[in-house]
Amino acid sequence: MYGAVPYLMRRFGLDRDAAFRVICDWVDAQDAAELVGAAAAAPASRLPERTPAERRVPRKRGRARS
Repeated sequence: MYGAVPYLMRRFGLDRDAAFRVICDWVDAQDAAELVGAAAAAPASRLPERTPAERRVPRKRGRARS
């Protein structure tokens, strides 16, 4: 959204606060729409299986310096 506030200010003759409010309202509406879409989606029958973690090879420890 970089540059959206100045664009709205120039294009529609808004002051900075009004342009910022338009952007905030739009972002809030998008967030709400995503939440509604996520709630309406059918729940997964089971969680996806995790792949096993890679086996770690222990590091060789050097001798302590004296």
